[in-house]
Order: sequence, then structure tokens, then C-alpha cells
Amino acid sequence: MRLDAPADLFARFRPLVALFVIALCIAAGIGLRRLEFDDVPRDVFKTSGDEYHQLERFFADFESDDSDCLLVVQSPDLFTPQSIARLRAFVDQVGRVPGVQSVRSLVDVLVFDEGRPRSLLPAAAAPPAAYALARQQALALPLVRGQVLSEDGQTALVVARLNNDVASIAQIKPVAAELTRLASEASSAHWSARLTGLPPIRVEIYEMVQRETTRFVLIGAGLAFLTGVALFRQIWAAVIVAAAPITASFWTLGLMGLVGERLNVINTVLPTLILVVGFADSMHLLMDVRHSLADGLSPLEASKNAIRHLFVACLLTAGTTAIGFAALCLAEVNIIRQFGIDAAAGCVLAFIATVTIVPLLASTRLGHRIRAAHDQDFVVKHFHYFERGLDWIVAHARIVTAAGMVVTLLLATSMWRLIPDNRVVEMIPRGNESYRALRHIDESLGGSLQIFVAVTWPDDRGLADQSVLDAIAAAQQALAETPGVHYPISVLDLLRALPGEGDDLRLRVALLPLAPQDVTRRYVRPELRRALVTARLADIGSAATRPLYDQIDRRLAALAQEHPGMELKLTGTSVIGARSVHKMIESLNQSLLGAAVAIFAAIGVGFRSARLAAISVLPNIFPMVATATLLVLSGRPLQMTSVMVFSICLGIAVDDTIHFLNRFQREMEIDGDVRAAMKRAFRAVGSAVITTTVVLLVGFGSVLTSQMPPSFLFAWLSCVAYATAIIGDLVLLPALLVCFYPAGKPSERRWRRVSDHPPERAPAHSRAATAASAAPLLAANSASLADDN
Repeated sequence: MRLDAPADLFARFRPLVALFVIALCIAAGIGLRRLEFDDVPRDVFKTSGDEYHQLERFFADFESDDSDCLLVVQSPDLFTPQSIARLRAFVDQVGRVPGVQSVRSLVDVLVFDEGRPRSLLPAAAAPPAAYALARQQALALPLVRGQVLSEDGQTALVVARLNNDVASIAQIKPVAAELTRLASEASSAHWSARLTGLPPIRVEIYEMVQRETTRFVLIGAGLAFLTGVALFRQIWAAVIVAAAPITASFWTLGLMGLVGERLNVINTVLPTLILVVGFADSMHLLMDVRHSLADGLSPLEASKNAIRHLFVACLLTAGTTAIGFAALCLAEVNIIRQFGIDAAAGCVLAFIATVTIVPLLASTRLGHRIRAAHDQDFVVKHFHYFERGLDWIVAHARIVTAAGMVVTLLLATSMWRLIPDNRVVEMIPRGNESYRALRHIDESLGGSLQIFVAVTWPDDRGLADQSVLDAIAAAQQALAETPGVHYPISVLDLLRALPGEGDDLRLRVALLPLAPQDVTRRYVRPELRRALVTARLADIGSAATRPLYDQIDRRLAALAQEHPGMELKLTGTSVIGARSVHKMIESLNQSLLGAAVAIFAAIGVGFRSARLAAISVLPNIFPMVATATLLVLSGRPLQMTSVMVFSICLGIAVDDTIHFLNRFQREMEIDGDVRAAMKRAFRAVGSAVITTTVVLLVGFGSVLTSQMPPSFLFAWLSCVAYATAIIGDLVLLPALLVCFYPAGKPSERRWRRVSDHPPERAPAHSRAATAASAAPLLAANSASLADDN
């Protein structure tokens, strides 16, 4: 495929092209200064659906449930004078921390003796028997057992709720730091306190992302660049080839700033995606320039030739990827929908940067420097070893093709066993203090997650109405009968704790003002005609909890029929979060499928061959199914990180496929010999794929030392994906071309127009410079998947 007009326009208006690039850089610089990070985690789940509106209403009526810092207190015997005194002092200190709105613990639990309230915990001078009695009473109270005290009486929970205006990471960080300090100072050999909960966990993840990003950018950049120079034996090519994709990423971020878009935990991966889209095309352009220079052309003519040869191929690679991401505009979750728009725009910018910046730089004096080291390229010098393998592939093309089809089909069956899943603790290093504290809550208190049933009654009824109390009781019973749900409580338990005789709770509603108002407001808002039923659930993953939520929804729908006029809805951050993350993964999966369909359709249209489109399917599907199989064998679920890797993998594999087929068609016009044309195309493109794979493996290998599970997973899957992609493009694709592409007739006239250099001197493309710059940035951006909760 060739196009003369863009090449002629570039040569004629090169100064204007340079000014255009500079103008875009200035605009992007202005936008980048305006770009901010959206560090309010709750916004990740925002949708236009009814569930999110219910969650917002729940927050407005009962305050947010994701702003609780959990301080886990452990002692062999909490009910001793010394332990209780230390707990009282600790709770008092926590309550004084700026940003803490309220504290809930054993200290504020009240019991009623002869109608008068008193503290559950005995006074400091009380006899030992009083402490034993307090322990017995505490374990008998539903408002205490499983809520702020474990069944064995050795773990107490101090819940520090943050102010409503403490929502961002920047606001939470100083509060979490102070709580951590207090917990550390209060701990001793027989009495310890540890901080966990969603707010401090988010702070830890955010800080770890920043640390590891800096660390792996430096380490990955150094290793990848040194590897690239060792293989490529040239530094100037790296400068030229890296300039375009890095500039494209810069433009994308700048455009986001100009339009008021914020960075978030999802779109921080955009620089990685843009680098992937732009780097390979930049390298193929540069290598075409390099070969023309070796044939004696001037840098300007060589750059013009590169545009003529590869403009359409680069347009295909960027355009098909943009179409795939644009499919995300149909997603229900706002953050995914906006990500699709940003990614599609970034792909367009990557194409513009590639076809302008690479020719601009290569047409300067740098063009002479990149020609000098062509014969010193390590892969080029040793490429004859790979050509021997190609000879075997060509000789056994039918066997290779059949084996590839069978293996791909077998591996594809594993993809059906991948289940979307998400956990809070999956983002935290296993040795982290917050991780251990959260797991301890799961084991000793029934679960670190909370779910809620919001019960709403009509205007003509009140809390003292028996039908309202019956509906609340039915909802509480429904949660109690759900496997995995522990310690459901409601305003009914609060009413039972109030003084009074008999079992008729209607008579005790009038006594609610005796209870502390902050306690009452957690369970009921009579003026709003709403009550909450609260229960605990362990962090067992969204794959396990979603069926439970669906089961509860069905039960509540049936109860609503049994209690006319009553509304019963399951809600809470853990509920909406699990469902939203599942929708995000499904949206990304659908986008991946849409991208694949669009890519193969575009290949057919672009190359004017349905046969080539069909041939390209197997080499591009193989690395994805191989990576998916490894996920299944390792017992890992489908997470946001893995879906992102699949998208990147498809982009790289398809990019190489398009450039291989582009070169193959050009070579076919020489003699019409499929095998000879395929070998020449392999010689022209193969070294680029091999060099890139080596450098990327080195760059990503450094990230395998990451302490963050998402970063490790991203690096591990990327290494597998790139290693298997080389099999698809350099083993399966040549075999498929030999088996299924028909022989043609040579066209010497067209060859002279299409190619400016003879086939026997086909360029040994090397993508070392691209990979040297891309690998560390790809690795560093893996951490942006953190906090997908």
C-alpha cells in the first residue's frame, strides 16, 4: 500500500509541518499545566443508573460508608483494668485527630440498669468481677458482638469515621498518618493496634504507586535502553523513534487538560496505550528511512519514501485501534465511557505524531547518523540464524498451520473459564500491615465489608407502625439466612437494648431519644422514613459476592410484595463497587472483541483482500489465548489489569501483522512467488519484532520485583504476551501465507513505483530504540490499575 500525496505534501511544506508540531506541543504544554488527578475514589463507580443514585441517596441520608478508618485492637484479654484503661485513652486520642468526625467502639456502648443508662465498661476502680460481667454482657449484645468485639473477646474494633469533606487522597493522607502514629505508640507486647480500612488503604496504594513509578521508570529505562543500544549499536535512532510516541502521549495528556478532563485510576494507563500504538509505527518508518539512506538517497528523499510506503499501514494500525476504543462510548460506567473517548483521541494523535515527527527528524542531519550503524545492528548481523528457522517453517508450513490452529483452539477453551473478579486486598502487598489487619477482621469479625438494606416506608406510616417494624425484621432475617453474611443488625436491636418490658417494640420507639443520637442515626432516620439493616461480609471477591447480592435482591423483591408500600433495596459501596468493577471488565472485554472485529475488517478493506483478513486472525488471537491460559493455570481471575494487557497485546500483534502484510504485498509485486516474497518480508520486518521482544522483556522484567500485586501481574502478563506474540507474527503468519495465499504475477512497473530499493537489500527493521523508551513507561503505568476498588 502506498500514497504519494502525503509524501509530496511533507516534502513541499516541511517547515509548516514543523510549525504545526511545535504549535501542538505549546497547546499541550498549556493543557498539561491544567491537568489534575481525580483522587476521589468514589467517582470510579459513578454511573447514570438507578443503583448509583440509590447509593448517593444512602450517603446523603446516612453518610458515606467508605470513610471509616478501622483500628484493630488485639489483646489476649481485653477485659482487664489495664486493657480497658488503655482502650479508653486510645479512643480519646483518636477522637481528637483533625478530620475525624466520630468514633465508635466498646467505650461508647451503653446499657440500661433500671431504666438509667451507664457505660458497658466498668470504672477503673471496679473489682475484677465487674470486668468479667462486662465481657459477658458485651458478647450478649447484638450491637457489640461481631460489630466492635470478636466472639472470643480478644479483638476490638475502633471505627473512626472521617468528616464528609475529607474525601480525596490529599485530605485523607494526614489523617491516616496521625492514626497510624497513634496506633504505633499505643501498641505493646500484649496490646496492639493496627490501622486498616478503605481510606488508609487508598492512601497506601497511592503512595506506593508514586514510589514504584519513579523507581521502575529509572530502573526499567536504564535496563531497556542499555539493552537496546547493545542490540541496535546506535543511539540516534532511539532518539528519533522515541520522540513521536512520547510526544503523542504528551499531546494526549495536554488535550485532556485543555478540555477539563482529569486523570483517574483508569485513564492513567493512556500513556502506555499511546506508546504502544505509536512506537511500532515509528520504528517501521525509521527503518524504511534507514534502508533508503543505505541505498544512497538523501535524508529528505528517504523520509519522503517512508511516508509513501507506510502512510496507509500506519493509518490502519492507529485507525483500527481507535475504532475499538471508541466502542467503549456505549459503556454504562462513566469512567469507562470517557476512557474510550480519550483513548480513541490518543490513537489519532499518535498517528499524527508518527507521520510528522519521525520524517521531520530523519530528514535532518540526524538522518546521516542513523545510516552509519545499519550494518552493526546485532540482530541484523545474526539474522541468518532466524532465517534457518524460517526455512523450516516454509518447508513444513501445513504442519505448522495445523498445529497452530489446534493449539489455539485448545487454548481458547480456557478463556471461558476466566471469571471477572475483584477484591480489596488484591491491591495490597501480602506482607503489608493493612492487609494483615483486614484479613484479621474477615476472620474474627465476620468480614471487613459492609452491606446495607435500605427500608423506606410511605408517608402515612411511622417507625412505630407494626408493618414498618415487620418489614425491617423481614429484611434482617433475609440477610441472616444468606450464606456468607454475618451479624445483621438494625434499629430493632437498638430498640431491644432500650429499657422496657415485653416484646412489643412499638412501645419502645418513643424511648429512642435516650440512645446517643450518633448511634441512632446509623440505623434509622424517622424524619426521612428510612431505616438501615447492616451486615458484614468477608472480602471473598466480587465473583463470589455478586451471586449473593443477586440472591438478596430477589429475596428483597419478594419481601416488597409481601409488605405492600414498603421499599427494600440492597446498597452500599461494596455492593455497587463489585457490580461496577464487573461492568468495567465486561465493557473492556466487549471493547476488545469490538477492536478485534474492527481490526480484521479494516485489514480486509485496507489490503483489499478478505483472504488476508482471515489469515491475520490466528496470529493475533494466539498470544491472547496463550496469556489467558496461563492466567487460568495460575488460578488467577480476570481483572482490570489483565484485560488492559490483552488490549495492549492485541495492539502490538496487529501492528506487526499489518506491517508484515504491507511488506509482503510489496514483495509479491516483484515475482509473484509467495514463498520468496514471504521470506523477503520476513527479512525486512522480522528483526524489528525480535529486537522489540528482547528489549521489552528486559524492561518488564525489572517490574517483576514490584511489591504491588497489580504491577507484578501487569509485568508478568506483558512478558508472556510479547513472547507469544512473536510466535504469532513470525511463525504462524508466514506458514499461513504459504498455505493460503495464491501466487500472483510480477509487476515490474509497479515495483519501480512502490519501492526505491531492491528486495535483496530489504531493511532489517529493528525496534530496539522504540522498546528502549517504551518498556519503562509501559512498566511504570502498570501501577495505575491500582485501586480498582
